[in-house]
Amino acid sequence: MDIRTPHSRNTDPMPSHLAGEHITASGRRARHIDIVTRAVEENPGHTARELCWLIGRDESLDQATRDALDYHEVVRRLSDAKGVQIRVGWHRPCTIKPGRDVSVWYAK
Repeated sequence: MDIRTPHSRNTDPMPSHLAGEHITASGRRARHIDIVTRAVEENPGHTARELCWLIGRDESLDQATRDALDYHEVVRRLSDAKGVQIRVGWHRPCTIKPGRDVSVWYAK
C-alpha cells in the first residue's frame, strides 16, 4: 500500500517519528487503514467514534487488533485514508458521545 500521508508532524518529538516509522515498516499502519476503510465501506455515514465502536465488536478481527484500534488510532487511520479511499461527509451529532456535531465518513 502506498501511504502518502506523513506519520507525524515536523514539530513532533523524536519518539513520535520513531513510533511512526515502526508502525509503517511493520505493516500495521497499512493493515489498520484497510480495516478502517472496510468499516467505512460497510457502515457509511458514521462518525469516527461510532466506527471505533463497530470495529471493536467485529468478531472477524482478533482481540489484539480490536484493542489496538482505539479511538485515536481510528482517527489517525481515517486521516491516512481520507481523499484516497474515503471522504468526509456532513456533520451530525455522534450517537456515542453527544454534544457537538462531528464529521461522518463515506467510501469514495
